[in-house]
Amino acid sequence: MFNSRIGKPVRDGKTIMVIDPDRLVGDLVEYNFDQEGYRVKQVYSLDDAYALDLSQYSLFILDMDAAEHSVLQFIETMRSDAATVDTPIIICSDAATSDYIVDCLNAGADDFVIKPFSMRVMLARVKSVLSRH
Repeated sequence: MFNSRIGKPVRDGKTIMVIDPDRLVGDLVEYNFDQEGYRVKQVYSLDDAYALDLSQYSLFILDMDAAEHSVLQFIETMRSDAATVDTPIIICSDAATSDYIVDCLNAGADDFVIKPFSMRVMLARVKSVLSRH
């Protein structure tokens, strides 16, 4: 849905895309976020994500540990597209170095969560990020 006055996507603040190759983790996130009133779309690769209309999502949660370059490219792509430039991005990783975290944040990620993480903490971070956008 678009706001015809300004030509920007109108987001409901409740629709989240989770990009994670691990279906079990995605299912866990989806279940917990559903309990909090969010709608979650799971995809299992960046190619799956790019195949969808990304402008309809209020937030991206991206967990792609093995593909650091691809994660940075995704962030840069989202930040260079007028339809997604303001959509928050949270990166999750269990293989995070300080340099990688800084690279993601400098590329435009809104937050970085190191795994393993508490679901309560993740939900709090999501609420915090969405409240600023």
